[in-house]
Amino acid sequence: MYRKVLALSALLISACSTDNPHKQSMHHNDFELSDSAVKIQIKSGNKTISGSGTWIDEQHILTASHLWLDASKDYSLSIITRNGSQPATVINIDDPKNRDLALLKVEKNTIVKAPPNWKLPVCDNVLAPGESVWVLSGMYNTLSNTYASPDSTYYYKGIVGSDGLTAFYQNGVSGSAVLNQSKSCLYGVVSQQDIKKINVYQIYITKITT
Repeated sequence: MYRKVLALSALLISACSTDNPHKQSMHHNDFELSDSAVKIQIKSGNKTISGSGTWIDEQHILTASHLWLDASKDYSLSIITRNGSQPATVINIDDPKNRDLALLKVEKNTIVKAPPNWKLPVCDNVLAPGESVWVLSGMYNTLSNTYASPDSTYYYKGIVGSDGLTAFYQNGVSGSAVLNQSKSCLYGVVSQQDIKKINVYQIYITKITT
């Protein structure tokens, strides 16, 4: 598992890398983003588990690993877009208790393709509480605006970051990409719903894996 985590980290770092030092000023348009979102379908026995994922380059898709929690060992996996359906291979799947990420691979030159020369870099900066973000769902083919939760925070190198969203989503949004306001980079993926109790109040939060 440790080797797999290292492999995933290395791929995400390579997805951030580009020859252009101004990568976060390179905005993706909504048509490209729509083509970069996919539906994840896991068939396990008589059960079908669905979620969302996003191409991070021309062969790899990032999604949430908790989609596999109820899957049997002999599950089948498909990536679905408006162009059709294609089997995919799981490159790495983390324990969602530690990091809710799964990395998939689809062979090139198939019906299901990423946008040409596609790269979706990981954001360099920490997601700030209250920051406006976009959630890209392949399950519902939607791009919706929300905010980073000020009630779900952490500290990283003296900086306060947020690992939650203020919006609650229906089933199938799990694994969706969380993008910065300019839609130029990836903060993380939608994880699971959470309820926090602060004094006498209950705060509803959608967790994300950053």
